[in-house]
Amino acid sequence: MSKKKILIVGAGISGLSLGWYIKQQHGNAVEICILESSERAGGQIRTLKQANFLFEQGPHSWRSEGPESPMHRLVTQLGLKDEILFASAAARNRYLYFDEKMHCLPTGLKSLLLSPFRSLLLKALWKDIFNAARQNSEDESVHDFISRRLGTEFSEMLMDPMISGIYAGDIRKLSMQATFPQFFQWEKEHGSLWRGAFHSRKAKSKRGSKNDAVGICTLKGGMEALIAQLEKNLNQEMRFGSPVKRLHIEDREGSVELANGEFLHADAICLSVPAKALAAMLHSSANSRAQNIAQQLNAIPTAPLAVVNVGYRQQVLQKNGFGHLIPSKAKEEILGIIWDSSAFPEQSQGRDETRLTVMIGGAHMPHFHRCEEKDFVSIALRGIQKQLGIEQYPDAMAVKISPEAIPQYQVGHQKAVIEIKEQLRVLCYNLHLLGNSYEGISLNDCVRNSESLSLALC
Repeated sequence: MSKKKILIVGAGISGLSLGWYIKQQHGNAVEICILESSERAGGQIRTLKQANFLFEQGPHSWRSEGPESPMHRLVTQLGLKDEILFASAAARNRYLYFDEKMHCLPTGLKSLLLSPFRSLLLKALWKDIFNAARQNSEDESVHDFISRRLGTEFSEMLMDPMISGIYAGDIRKLSMQATFPQFFQWEKEHGSLWRGAFHSRKAKSKRGSKNDAVGICTLKGGMEALIAQLEKNLNQEMRFGSPVKRLHIEDREGSVELANGEFLHADAICLSVPAKALAAMLHSSANSRAQNIAQQLNAIPTAPLAVVNVGYRQQVLQKNGFGHLIPSKAKEEILGIIWDSSAFPEQSQGRDETRLTVMIGGAHMPHFHRCEEKDFVSIALRGIQKQLGIEQYPDAMAVKISPEAIPQYQVGHQKAVIEIKEQLRVLCYNLHLLGNSYEGISLNDCVRNSESLSLALC
């Protein structure tokens, strides 16, 4: 009996975790091949060690959801449980920068009573509890949903910077149903976000689920340690420098043509690449349905992001916390700054070290593509001086520019993805979609979706 062949296109976290789960479930009974166009695995996950500083140029951490968390289980299975670092107690402090001042968000009842956000939050609570739930379940923008439930001021002051920190997106365009499905479900089931949150917390308590105090964790050696461990376990299945030129469709069966002219066939082809990259593979097909799917994939927009890491060999931060975000109405080019050395001091090489990650760009920076590396450095240093009062020049810096960094789940996204998957299923029985272009951009989402697909394939 011949082995089932599974081809995975793309060696980001989605493709690698899919390969890991399939290998764990079926061992040598399945033949796996993972194609990666570049010479490295990990996709957006990249940890840089420069001038004795640890810089994260992609995802910094993941949200802990206890032992049931997809990331927690994967890290444990890979033998990295002892490498997990939980964010410091100081990381409970999150800040907003507006009106040229830093404002700490409340972390509990006592801090709420003293917070400048007290009135805003109490008005939002009142509005949500006494505002009737919408009867239909049509999608709407984050701005419209939050404004309707909690008020426009809450949406623009608090939800807007949160969206910037996660999606680098525009709350007036992003889909509530796709970006925060839990909020959407809470209103549908409980008629209120506050009641939904209460029942969710109560249900977790009954299950015995215990989260850590901060809910955020990373790995001692940086996030790329996860990629290195996955790559080590999948070494025999990896093929680097193997870009896919196009997907061929014949008699509802797909095959892959590489840039070097080689053709690969498999029982299942799992496409773990950005939507636009997949669109390019389908666009040259003679099949009209394939071309239509390519157009739909190209319609999924992305937001650009530049990450500027800076390091100082002295303590220059005047506050402790996870970092700060900035409402888009403040008209700053910086989306926010992560205070890495305060959030994860164990990753510092010296007690007085300061590490910061400046995030620049997003949906509200139309001139992003006209900027060069030196421009992003200037923006970062000006922002650090203005917002954090740090005038010293860094001892080390690193820049990563991603013109198409984060998929944007705009209104109607879930419906569009369902249609794309249905058309793909009709077109070809052995093609499967995977990755953060479709159903969740977080590391937990990517790993969860990979595990689900692995079970469906075998």
